[in-house]
Amino acid sequence: MSGLRGFGARLWGAFDGLAADTLWGGLHDVAALLAAMTSFVLLNQTLSQAGYGALFGLYALVGPLGSLTFAGPGLALLQRRFRHGQDKDEILRSFLSMTLLIGLVTSAVAVGLALAFIDLSALEIGLVVASELFANATIAVCSRLVHAADGYPAMMRVRLVVVALRLVAVSALYALDVLTIGNLAGSYLVLYTVYVAWLLVRRLPAAGYRVALARPTMSTARSSAVFAVPLAASSLQLDGDKFALNAFDYGAEAGLYGAAYRIVHFGGMPLRVIGNAAFHRFLPDDAVGSSHHLRKSAKLTALLFLVATGTSAALYLALPVLELLFSEEFAEAR
Repeated sequence: MSGLRGFGARLWGAFDGLAADTLWGGLHDVAALLAAMTSFVLLNQTLSQAGYGALFGLYALVGPLGSLTFAGPGLALLQRRFRHGQDKDEILRSFLSMTLLIGLVTSAVAVGLALAFIDLSALEIGLVVASELFANATIAVCSRLVHAADGYPAMMRVRLVVVALRLVAVSALYALDVLTIGNLAGSYLVLYTVYVAWLLVRRLPAAGYRVALARPTMSTARSSAVFAVPLAASSLQLDGDKFALNAFDYGAEAGLYGAAYRIVHFGGMPLRVIGNAAFHRFLPDDAVGSSHHLRKSAKLTALLFLVATGTSAALYLALPVLELLFSEEFAEAR
């Protein structure tokens, strides 16, 4: 028994505490999965195929632009903090300002393209874009700032609140029989904005930051682009087809395809959890020998292979659950 406990302790502490961080990441992603599944089921019951396809197409457009707005800068600020040891307040001022500025540009691009190619009203498009590329973008960067100051689990706790807000919004609107795209996006915008205010006024100061804005530096822009451009390209490659289907007036097909894709996307959650938890372990400049990061990568790859094998088996056994997830409107997506 003691040997088993010792093995468990070694496993828990393996890869520089990856298991503990993965637990928090897993908790967040399980909660996000439940919220996404709830939204998926409820929207399936209230939207047509074309309506769901339009919403999915809009988010497929917002995704790559979000990589430029907050995903890339969020990863870059971790690099500046953990690898280069840059001052926390300097990082906050520069990266937060840049997120807001890029958000203005990407929002204008998103609204323009969506009005031209997505079959949603201007109000619905504006609310979705504002909630994601402004409010949620600011939350994402604030969560990375919390990560830089207080660690990965602290960031996950910040993000868990976002998941809870999304779940509350969609459930309340459905219970009140007013679940529409506009109402849902408007609710997200209001709830996110209130949460942003709390993060800026309370949470970041508690982490030791002095919240202020400043002109982003060129080095900030360059380091953000290193992450943002590949992430945006990857997101465009993965989701561009959903937008293209809407652009060529295949809205109903986009709805069916989007529903099926959404379920398949859930299956990759365990691998994404571990990958996200492992990312910041490659940032510190603590290499011991030329193969230091290669050894880290090999350990991570072995772990991901084991998790992928187990996940694949679990997904196969869970196939009958699909009957419960799709309404008759989306039966073809099964």
